[in-house]
Amino acid sequence: MKTEAHQPLFRTWLKFLLVVLPLPLIWSLANPMFASPDEPSHMVRAQGIIRGDTVSPYKTDGLPAEQIDCMKFQWDVTANCMNLNWQSRGQIQASTTDDYPPLFHVIAGIPSVVFKGLFGAYVMRIWLVLICSSLFAWSGTLLLTQHRHYWTLGGLITALTPLVIFVSSTVNPSGLSTALASSIWASGINISRPTTGTSKIVNRATFAASLTLFPFVRRDSFWWELLILLLVATTLSRSKFSELKKDRVILGILLLAGVSMALVWFRWSGDATGSFVANGAEQNGGSIAAGFGSLSEKISEMIGWFGWLDSPMTGASFVILMCLLSLVLLVGALGGQKVYARTAAITFVMLLLTPVLIGAIRYPYVQGRYLLPLWVGCMLIVGVALAESDFSEVFLKRLFKLSIGVMALIQFFAFAQNLRRYAVGRTGTWKFFVHSNWNPPMMSNLVALELAIVAIVVSLVGVRILVKTEASLN
Repeated sequence: MKTEAHQPLFRTWLKFLLVVLPLPLIWSLANPMFASPDEPSHMVRAQGIIRGDTVSPYKTDGLPAEQIDCMKFQWDVTANCMNLNWQSRGQIQASTTDDYPPLFHVIAGIPSVVFKGLFGAYVMRIWLVLICSSLFAWSGTLLLTQHRHYWTLGGLITALTPLVIFVSSTVNPSGLSTALASSIWASGINISRPTTGTSKIVNRATFAASLTLFPFVRRDSFWWELLILLLVATTLSRSKFSELKKDRVILGILLLAGVSMALVWFRWSGDATGSFVANGAEQNGGSIAAGFGSLSEKISEMIGWFGWLDSPMTGASFVILMCLLSLVLLVGALGGQKVYARTAAITFVMLLLTPVLIGAIRYPYVQGRYLLPLWVGCMLIVGVALAESDFSEVFLKRLFKLSIGVMALIQFFAFAQNLRRYAVGRTGTWKFFVHSNWNPPMMSNLVALELAIVAIVVSLVGVRILVKTEASLN
């Protein structure tokens, strides 16, 4: 039985879920199976590890992991080249993800205990959509309890770029990593700068759970967690810092996070980092110029390069979305509430420096989706900075409506372009919903587009409900 204190949180979470869940759910059904970086390998390990296999090869239900080879990296080869007939159960298959921490694969593999074949693979995707969307919705809920303004919601919506939606809808650890990172950011901000609307127990529990679990998602999560903690710390006042360093609960949470990171370091990240540095010279590394040269490409990947980096958004969509996000970032970082604006600016600078510094050691290595834990935090903080700013309500409302409208349009065209790439090729006709080489297994391309529109409309209804029903929202 829920207490009265928790009931409003739960109701607000459901409203946020209405905003963030519909679109990735449609993506998970309409995107071709295996059309996500290393998705077949992640599925193989997920199926094996949930059954007790700890190292490759793994026992699977016979998923045809090799079928993606016919089209990955070839953006004009359509998805009908794949034969998605499952082999016999009990097949022994190798995976390239043995050196990943196990958390993501344990979670992803749970549905495979019950559901098999192609249907089971789609259930695995939907399962991860529910988890990631729930975490994003929870992050928005936590921030809204403290910053009751529509730009708190706006920060989350602008953080959910088409690529965030994409990785949250496939069997890829970047989705879970980004969603957990959003929980660290939201609870961390609330702890560092609490108000009367902040639930201390809920935020500390979220902070503890997210910090403990996050390092076990990816090999590089160890480093992202350290960086996020340092960035969240920039929101602390001196008095709050003095208070928290004497707080036994916070010290206990940080100790638990330290133990978690130490385990990941000695078991997975340490060897991976050593290998990364040792092999840098062989991978064209050692050049700051290489890092800077790849920066625009990595930002583009972070916004909207789908598939195996072979399905980008259209040039027009990129330009429009980049203009919008740049506008929101500039307004928030330059004119938002001082403390949050400063942290948002520092976070964005670190986001830009990361691929440059890593490229100086080893290039190519970083892919845009690796940067999402920083990106989502940056935009959440920008939203809070605008919510607490001294801008006029007229200006904030206009910027909010512009942002929501543009994001809705771009999300649709990103979805449509990805569908087009697999139906008729990246440069094929836009009439792919009439005649095409491929369509999703359970629907036509036209139905997929219609469902995407319905999903976006439902999300917009969710935005309206949140703005109207939360009493303190302007």
